[in-house]
Amino acid sequence: EITYEYPLWIENEHLTKSYRKVTFSDGTYIKIVGNHAFYDTDKNLFVDMDKLKIGSNVAKISNDVT
Repeated sequence: EITYEYPLWIENEHLTKSYRKVTFSDGTYIKIVGNHAFYDTDKNLFVDMDKLKIGSNVAKISNDVT
């Protein structure tokens, strides 16, 4: 089971000079600072962003309440 958890550390302000933007096939995106892992649903494990390839299938949880 995959659930959403609010990361408490995100409330602490941090400044950065750069980030990476990953855009998904549905047009949504995530901005990433540093190394970040995604859950690859084909491999059934977490994969560092640097090792993902275009077309990889990753788990995405939406907290959209609309």
